[in-house]
Amino acid sequence: MGNKTNNDMVNDGFSPLPTTENLATSIQPESFYMRTTLPRQLFTCICLSIFGWYAPTNLIRPVTGMTMKTIPYQVLSSGDVILDQSLNYSAIDSENATIPSIILVHTNVTFPLFLLATIAILRPRVQPKYHDVHAGLCVIFLCIFMVQFSSSIVKMYVGRLRPNFYGLCDFNTTTLKCTADESHILEARSSFPSGHSSLSFGGMGCLVWFFLGRSGIGKVSSKCNYGEEKGAKRPFYERTWTDNKLGIIATFLPWMYASFVACSRLVDNWHHPSDILAGSLIGIFCSTLAYHLWYPHVFSPNAGIPLSWLIQNSGVEYEDIQN
Repeated sequence: MGNKTNNDMVNDGFSPLPTTENLATSIQPESFYMRTTLPRQLFTCICLSIFGWYAPTNLIRPVTGMTMKTIPYQVLSSGDVILDQSLNYSAIDSENATIPSIILVHTNVTFPLFLLATIAILRPRVQPKYHDVHAGLCVIFLCIFMVQFSSSIVKMYVGRLRPNFYGLCDFNTTTLKCTADESHILEARSSFPSGHSSLSFGGMGCLVWFFLGRSGIGKVSSKCNYGEEKGAKRPFYERTWTDNKLGIIATFLPWMYASFVACSRLVDNWHHPSDILAGSLIGIFCSTLAYHLWYPHVFSPNAGIPLSWLIQNSGVEYEDIQN
């Protein structure tokens, strides 16, 4: 590991890269992608996302089961049955909910995948552009895995009853048992945390971090920034976040949609407030972790530039990145 002076390193651990004029000499053709380890990374992330989506309910729950809490009710001496009113809200079919599951998936998985890939292709921060496309897709797929797997496992372990539990499981006050099919009974016991909230804050959180990284919030007066824009009135490294206040504020708009999705679960009587809070925190945490596995932190002078490109072109060793 070569000796590097303090002036040779920026605050995210990467040494200065080639200047804009000499950058072309370090660019490989797009076909070089298949000769790197990046395709295996992407394939692994795709497989993990599929595993996280289907494994908990289709592979793990049939083996481990889930927590089956006692159904709360009280039988009076008169024979009348008193139910827990916090679980006796009207049941709205999932397909008639404010945000049906199919809309949830398309807006928080399909749309972010398409948007990040399109931006990476049309407006890449670096060349070759496959680094941008690869990083964006990996962030989304890994976030899906973490969000879905963690939410589903916690649901099975906690087994909290939904606010519409009696209606969803079709509770019979005569037999004092749920009469709905097994899938509805298990669904009625899967309140904590909110899957809609975790997935929406996960998918939208990836967009927030992606746009925030490109917004220039971390750009300081440092010539160690390698994402200089062509034709700009001022070099990108001479601009600060105050030059783009509205743009930075706009990066948080995806979280507004995620908040709407989360609040809709209260309106539709599918979750308790604490379910939604927990799901939202899971989504924010997973999107934050997934993003920073493929990009520098947003306050870095290299924010928005894929780590794979920085490592490939800076010659920095892994130990240097950690320092």
